[in-house]
Formats: sequence, C-alpha cells, structure tokens
Amino acid sequence: MQRYYDIAKKPILAGSFSCQSIDSGLKVNQDSCIKIVSTQQKRADFFEWYAKNCLKTKYTIGYHWFKLVDGNYNFGLVNNEDEPYNILVDRMEEINSMIYNLHDN
Repeated sequence: MQRYYDIAKKPILAGSFSCQSIDSGLKVNQDSCIKIVSTQQKRADFFEWYAKNCLKTKYTIGYHWFKLVDGNYNFGLVNNEDEPYNILVDRMEEINSMIYNLHDN
C-alpha cells in the first residue's frame, strides 16, 4: 500500500479483505488470493494483523471486511444460520475500539 500511496498521494481505503477457515465445514476457494487458515482463532489473528498494519500508516483511512454472511464459503462474520463467529467478531470489536489510539501512534 505504501507504493500506491507514494504514487497517488491520496488516502487509501483497504476494501474487501477476508480470510477463510477450513474448520467451518464450507468450501474453500483455492482459486482466489484469499488467505486460508486452519481455525477461526487464526482467522481472528489474521484480521488483527491486517487491521493493525492498516492502522499503522498515516494514509489508510479505513478497511472493509468482505462479507457479512458466509454463503458457500467461509468469508462472513456470521454463518448461514446468522450465528456469529464469536472469536472473529469479538476480535473485530476489540481492535475497532482501539482505532483512534492505534492510528494516532
């Protein structure tokens, strides 16, 4: 993202990122560039790593998780029965509550 910022000199919104976990029982999209991990815990860890790296920069103004409901693949914050992946959702709440402090530092 640094390279894009250096060229454009415009703020960046990191849109449409996600991570799939194979423990969801849903299909894994191996044809995409989506990160695939083994557990929902590692999915939450990936979110934290990505979000914190976005927030460390002066030019990233936000980020957007790809999908709310899973569908055929484990991209969502909730499964197809509208039950949240609590490990991921709780981590998002934790990191998002620290956005201003992380971005200011």
